[in-house]
Amino acid sequence: AETRGLGPVRSVMVAPVPADPFEGFVVVDTPDAYLLGHWSWLARERFTLDERRLPKLGPSPVLDAASATPEARRFLAWSRYPYFEIETTAEGFAVRFADARYATMGGIAGPIVRLDRALRPLGSATPPH
Repeated sequence: AETRGLGPVRSVMVAPVPADPFEGFVVVDTPDAYLLGHWSWLARERFTLDERRLPKLGPSPVLDAASATPEARRFLAWSRYPYFEIETTAEGFAVRFADARYATMGGIAGPIVRLDRALRPLGSATPPH
């Protein structure tokens, strides 16, 4: 990953693809984003990178307030490659928590924490899996 100019690279994870021991889903952890890709033992080009980048958000009052809720703390204790999406809503903010390991699988999503404009929790929801 670093020889392709993706670095500095903090870590790389290759997860198995169901029913194919020669394929893998890749997450490359860089300081500012998670890069997603694919590994194949049998292909000419073993490592391919997807176009999609999952940007890492720096500390912010909105993210700090959402991360302090019990459901977010539980998710963050488990998540290995967490990323967040912050949406401005009529009430304030909605912060979606997810893990890059499952970004292309349509699977595990974390909680959605809703905050009012004063950054107080309004309630949370866990999306269906």
